[in-house]
Amino acid sequence: ITEELWLHLNVIPDQIGDPDIQQKTKPNLLLIQPWPQPNQQHFNSLAVQHFKQLQELITALRTFRAEHKVNPKEKLTGAIALRLKKLRGVIADHLALIEHLTKVTLTLTDTIEKPTLILSHSHLLLDVPKKEKTPPKEREAQEKYIADLKRRLSDPVFLSKAPPSVVEKERQRLKEMEQ
Repeated sequence: ITEELWLHLNVIPDQIGDPDIQQKTKPNLLLIQPWPQPNQQHFNSLAVQHFKQLQELITALRTFRAEHKVNPKEKLTGAIALRLKKLRGVIADHLALIEHLTKVTLTLTDTIEKPTLILSHSHLLLDVPKKEKTPPKEREAQEKYIADLKRRLSDPVFLSKAPPSVVEKERQRLKEMEQ
């Protein structure tokens, strides 16, 4: 299908000459066409730099959410202070996009004394949500694991056959889980 469309569109006529002559003299298959080359005149290095900085910010905010195990539906709030003042307009123009992609509402400030995150171009202070108690399903799994450890450590067959290092590791796990 793509090859058929290519033959009907026959690329841009002013770049290859008359399409009818092209068809008669040489096959014009998409398969054998050279790969398109980027036009350097349309390359905007400043826009690319701004995009990379926005990408770094969004990635850092998403990573922060993941590391702190924030519920994906929960919205966070925070402040951002930019090291480069020229970025203020770029970030301000894209705050809605940043909020949509990260579920973090940011406000622009001039300085942040104790930042939560430090990036190459900015400091961020985010409100870290208070961790809720262990969810019921996770708590049940922990209780079951603790019961299994206690049962294993009270089993004389296990204690007689297991190497002392394994028994000690199991006791350490039990202590950690009970805390």
